[in-house]
Amino acid sequence: MRTYSMFILFLILTSFSTTGVQIKGPAQSDLMQVSENFRILSRITNAIHLHFTATETDVPIDQIISEFLRVSMADFIGIASFPPTTVKEKLLEMKKENLKYTLEVQEGIRRCEAIDLKNNDIKMAVNALELFLKLPEQVDLLKDAKSKPADELTKHKDLQENRSMTVCEEIDYENLLQFQSFFDDDPATYKFPNDVQETKKIFEQFMKDTESIQSCLGNLTLLKQELLDIPIMKAYESNRNVTEARKLVGEFSMFSLSSNALNGTIQKLIKNIEMTEPIWKPLEKVKGVSEDDVIGLLYNSITSLEKFLTSYDIIELTHTAGYRISVELLRVFEDLESPWFLKYVAKGTSTKNLTQALAKYQNISEVIVDLEQNWMNMVEEMDGSKGLLTPKLKEAAETLKNITGFGAKLKENKLTLKSLKETTNIIENWFSELNESSTNAALILTYDQERRSAENRVHQIRKIENKVSNVLSSMYPKSKADQEKVSFLLLILKDLLNKHKEKPVNGIPMTKVVMNTLGAREVKLFEMLKEVAEISKELNELVTSKVGTSAITVSIKKIIDEFKILEFAKKFKNEADNLKETINFFNFFNEILEFPNDVMINNLTKYAGHFEKIQDGLSKMRTLVPKRDNRRKSSNFKILPLNNSKALNENLGYSLQVLEDIDFAREDRKELLPKQPFSPQTLELIKREGLRDWIDPSITIMKLLGKADNLNKLAGKVKDKDLVGMTEVFEKAVEIEGLVGRKKQLKDVFESLARENKTPDDTHYFDKAQHHDLDFARHHSQLKNARVTIDSLTTYFDEVFGHIKIKKETIEIPVSYTAIILIGVGFLLLVVIIAMVVYGLTEKGRTFYKNLYLYYFGKPEDFEKRWRYSLFMDTVDGKNSVLDAAREGNKSNLLRALKHGAYIDAYNKFGNTALHMATKFAQPELVRLLITYGADRSLLNYKNLAPIQMIPRDYEKKLPDKAQAYDKIKKIYKKYDRKSFRCSVPRVFPTDSFKIYPDESTDVNLTNDFLDAFRAIVSDEATLQTTHVVYKTDKDGVLVTDSLDALYWLFHGAIIVKEQWMTDCLQNEKLIRKDSDYLIEKVKYRGVVYDTVLAWSEAMAKATMPYLTGIFVTVVADNFRNLMPLSSIVSIQGGVFLNVFPYKQLFNRDSKPYLHANMGPLFLIHDGNQDMDMYKNDPDKMYTVFTEEEFMIFMLKREMQRDTRPNPPSVLIQDE
Repeated sequence: MRTYSMFILFLILTSFSTTGVQIKGPAQSDLMQVSENFRILSRITNAIHLHFTATETDVPIDQIISEFLRVSMADFIGIASFPPTTVKEKLLEMKKENLKYTLEVQEGIRRCEAIDLKNNDIKMAVNALELFLKLPEQVDLLKDAKSKPADELTKHKDLQENRSMTVCEEIDYENLLQFQSFFDDDPATYKFPNDVQETKKIFEQFMKDTESIQSCLGNLTLLKQELLDIPIMKAYESNRNVTEARKLVGEFSMFSLSSNALNGTIQKLIKNIEMTEPIWKPLEKVKGVSEDDVIGLLYNSITSLEKFLTSYDIIELTHTAGYRISVELLRVFEDLESPWFLKYVAKGTSTKNLTQALAKYQNISEVIVDLEQNWMNMVEEMDGSKGLLTPKLKEAAETLKNITGFGAKLKENKLTLKSLKETTNIIENWFSELNESSTNAALILTYDQERRSAENRVHQIRKIENKVSNVLSSMYPKSKADQEKVSFLLLILKDLLNKHKEKPVNGIPMTKVVMNTLGAREVKLFEMLKEVAEISKELNELVTSKVGTSAITVSIKKIIDEFKILEFAKKFKNEADNLKETINFFNFFNEILEFPNDVMINNLTKYAGHFEKIQDGLSKMRTLVPKRDNRRKSSNFKILPLNNSKALNENLGYSLQVLEDIDFAREDRKELLPKQPFSPQTLELIKREGLRDWIDPSITIMKLLGKADNLNKLAGKVKDKDLVGMTEVFEKAVEIEGLVGRKKQLKDVFESLARENKTPDDTHYFDKAQHHDLDFARHHSQLKNARVTIDSLTTYFDEVFGHIKIKKETIEIPVSYTAIILIGVGFLLLVVIIAMVVYGLTEKGRTFYKNLYLYYFGKPEDFEKRWRYSLFMDTVDGKNSVLDAAREGNKSNLLRALKHGAYIDAYNKFGNTALHMATKFAQPELVRLLITYGADRSLLNYKNLAPIQMIPRDYEKKLPDKAQAYDKIKKIYKKYDRKSFRCSVPRVFPTDSFKIYPDESTDVNLTNDFLDAFRAIVSDEATLQTTHVVYKTDKDGVLVTDSLDALYWLFHGAIIVKEQWMTDCLQNEKLIRKDSDYLIEKVKYRGVVYDTVLAWSEAMAKATMPYLTGIFVTVVADNFRNLMPLSSIVSIQGGVFLNVFPYKQLFNRDSKPYLHANMGPLFLIHDGNQDMDMYKNDPDKMYTVFTEEEFMIFMLKREMQRDTRPNPPSVLIQDE
């Protein structure tokens, strides 16, 4: 709730004398006396600023008023921009006409006329019409349902031949339930054993079942899959359209039977809309605003006021910073005659001329003060727990807005009652064509009876599957270590039971204590045992239950045909517009039925009444302030212009506010020092709001108060000095930093504590603290500029009161001085040119000038030649230098990498660039660096998000500690929105950094000679640091291979070169730098040539989006020779290589690999000896099946089809 503490503060302040230094009494500190003296200056300065704002600028009056009311201009316009008198008249008129309508309906009921239209009638009618609109969209579903075999579900209902035995069925579930009840923590289900022998038997049976229980828990995932793979479940999944079709038929049947009732309801609707015309029909436009717009503006006003009252935004005072509240406008003329102003500012000169120049704004000030009072009265009545502004009032205004808005459409003929009458004719004609309803109803009944046993079977299996899923998701641990812990606990439990088997009843408490000590409660062991028993019970019932058989005589096809649903769907499609309009009419009339009661109408009228006074004040303001041209012609325009008045006024006003806040803290010191440490609950709230300084504020506040007391002592020394002398208090105030935290954050902590009402001391503390702004460091820049402001104002007022005169001097510079300067500049330029030439003769200088030329005039191909080596140049300790610096938030490392020309738009294996990461991790300095060094701001990540979209939504609430950083990042993106930047020039990759590996296919003698000649950069073993791999090619320069080992280096980013390079380098060593002239461009694999070698090299060099992003790969084979190189290729290309089978239940069924949206995300690679048809024909299309050869072909083709959906779902469910 907003409080008007400033008004109360004003009442306190006005109790003091306004004569500056003559204020007496212990109630006012020296610091406050100095502030009050400066406040006199600030009010007069503000009055002069407003004088020039009104005469020389086009600043809207509303902006000035909104500042005095401490509301943003946008909110003020939204709140006050409706004609209150017209609104009141319209509200009373609608209330009167609604009463007439109500009485007329009651009279009709008394006369037994069928005109009463109730909410239930409308709901039924709308449901029917929406179904009719829905049918055309379901045509494909209905056709698919018709094509399904009639007995596809029922033929699988017997499980005897399809049963898959599991260890869970073998458990004695009745015994397990009894056993678990001995250890249950729930008093309602806990069972204390009485019979020793019976308990002993239960223990013995449990020990026998321990292995089965352990095995059951370990195989729950498999059990779940087995349940889903039962033929009847697969049939049910493939027949979902049949189920949906049956549901549609049922709804259609119900509404078709009541078609006459639907027509009757529409007839009533027509009658009632005609009867309510005086309510909804708008009148003629009033002052250019139609009646429906009037009520709409009222609703907008209420929503804007609600936003204003529930927010705690600080309003930036740009034109009124010199005043604490509007009443201080009236003190300006008193300030001009105050002894302090006359002595220290006017310096004994009369202020009569200045007073006369400002006199015409006396009336304006009075109007502003009255307007603020009316505004406060309105807010006081609307705000608070007992205020008029309630959700019901807002709902009432919205209802009236909807009524008048719909009425306007009727009046403008955008909607007509004709569509309602056409709908009744359609329904009457069409549904008369249907056969006798009893025959059709019998068909549906027979259809349901024939399939009931099969559907019951499906629901039985589904119930078990849900129980298994619940255990897997909420009980059974996911990590292997925790799963092993469960197995360990079961063995311990078995051992403990064995020790106590002779006295089992006595051993239960001790066993329970030991088990809980070992962690049984944390892993929910006994809860899991209960669930296992329930699953075992359900499984046994499923297997042993018998289902009768019955012949299928009625198919869904027959029902659809008998009801002619497809024919009706076509008709409904043609009449969709009429049906939609009819629904709109029903929804509109619902608003009529929800017409606000008298209390709400009266409250809305009161609300409008407040704004009659506010609007009256605004009208007076506009009358008193003449148009700009007239203002400038006024003879009273005699004040000396105050240059930069807005900045001076703003700086002085804000600086004084800081002094007053410091003094307020001094006076309230007892409340600001916590009596005791905060509770854990309060500390959690403080951390959530990002108020780190408030976790333990005692020491910081004590330091603050100590410095504030010193400031007060300084104020006592300077309060009798002149303006410049008193300015020292501002400079001293800079030493006080305070505590970081806005009033809004403190208020949020207080309100949260007040709601909980558990820590009264903490609640009281933050109730007081929320009224303080102790973040003084935030205002240091204003305080530092205060002296400049005071000096400027001193000079200005000295000129106003004639103490100094403005002198204009002309300085003539002799021509000889100009000549001397030109000669000096020329000599300096000559020295610089000579130095540049000498530097250019050095190797470092040549490199610098070449890079400088490339930076400004280089062509793309010049950069591409150097970027070919980026994979090696940009890698430090196995990590990309740009990406690693962005991940760590290390500005110096990032700057170093960018200056060295590292490729800036590289992607990490998760599909994000450095700019994406820096934005997401709230690193504004890194974002600025990356953008100014040429990072591409349009690149999309694996979620199809541009870097700027990585800023979280609602970060102010969710991440308050990072809100300031995200605000800076937004400003950076906005600042550079239309600017482009060059990338740094990549460094030359030196040949002594080459790591060349000649493949075994190359000529042995040639390889040995090359190794001897270039031993420093050639190795006969391949390593992770290898940069070049040399292969023997055919006569066309094509690499021919069927080996995965050869392709391994291609997918790892090595530069693939021809054997001829070694031959030519032996003839001319300088050709070692010309590796780009010997690149292999094509590879022939399994008889097919692929020309993607260079594309792969470029992709790896620039670290483009990893080719296998979002893909999970596993090998389905007993012995797989190339397992290691294959897993390495998958990992380096951004995929995940799994050692377990990827059951699709762990993955999002709607997910796709980002670069391969036409494929399933789960890649199964097999050796051809397994039957993979089930996965190839997966209905969810989650699996993509390859042999090793097919997978290599897929990689070599390098074909991509991006998933262009906005924010595509993650493949793994737990990543969402």
